[in-house]
This record gives sequence, structure tokens and C-alpha cells, in this order.
Amino acid sequence: TVWEECVITSPKQTQIVALSATLPNADDLAGWIQSVTQRDTSLIEAGGTRPVPLRYLFASSSGISPIFKDRDAGPGSPKGLLGWRGDGIPPKTSDRHRNNENRIPSGLQINPTIKRTMEKRMEKVSRIVKRMSLERERQERSKKWNSSNDEYALPRRNKSFTLKEERRSKERLLKA
Repeated sequence: TVWEECVITSPKQTQIVALSATLPNADDLAGWIQSVTQRDTSLIEAGGTRPVPLRYLFASSSGISPIFKDRDAGPGSPKGLLGWRGDGIPPKTSDRHRNNENRIPSGLQINPTIKRTMEKRMEKVSRIVKRMSLERERQERSKKWNSSNDEYALPRRNKSFTLKEERRSKERLLKA
């Protein structure tokens, strides 16, 4: 890979500082860098907790919001998966449903603000696709009406969007 070649081909006077918050084999990497560059290598690790906590955020035109209901929840974040699948700090017993232990804790559920934003976006896209479909139908009716005086004109079927065309249009609009 590119970073490996950078390490291997770096001049002797180059000092390499490599940072990673989630490197499981840091000892192996430090040993490899030392063997490849023939330079003394020091590995400095932060003990126990993650030195830079992860925050899962969603940016939109209305601002930046946490993705999860609990802003400190998520893989690798301070509260982890809130005890789900054995990771992180479990929620209070009142927050867990006794009848379904595999249920995702409420703090890991999607932030309602983001849900509303996505629902609004989907409604807008659906309205645009419906408008495009109606416009296509109108154009087809207009063509059919204009060609009705031509005795050789083939009958045209009403061409609104097929389900596949509608899905593709929605996907294209969501990417925009």
C-alpha cells in the first residue's frame, strides 16, 4: 500500500510519527517499522481508555446532531453499545425490556431529529418523482392527441413511471 511504501522509502533523516486510536497490533507495526527502516522505534500507548472518544454525528443543513439518542453511545464511544452484546456501560434496568434482552437499547436508537429529517427528504423526493411521472403522462397524452389525425399512428399506451424507473429516480435525487 501507499503508506507502507512511504515508510520503506523514507530517507534516514525523516522522523515518522504514526497515530491511531484503534490499532490492535501496534507492537507488530512498531517492530515492522524498525526492521524496515533500521531506526529506533518507540511505541507510546495510552492505557485503558480511548484517548480521543468517538462521537457519532450527522451533519445536515439544519446543523449537526448526534446520530444516536444518547450522544455518548456507539461503537468505540465512551458508553459503547450501552451493554448491548456485552460492550460498554449497560443502561439502567428500567431502560431494558425484560421480555426481549436482544432489543437495541433506546440510547442506540436513531435520533428522532435525524428520522424526521430523512422522512422530510423522502417526502420531497416522492413529490418530485410523482410530478415527473405526471409530466411524462401529460406529454404522452399530448403526443397521442397530436397524432390522432394520422391514420397510421399506432395506439400509444399511457407511459407513467414504472416501479423500476421510480426507484431509480428516487435514488438519483437522494444522491443529489
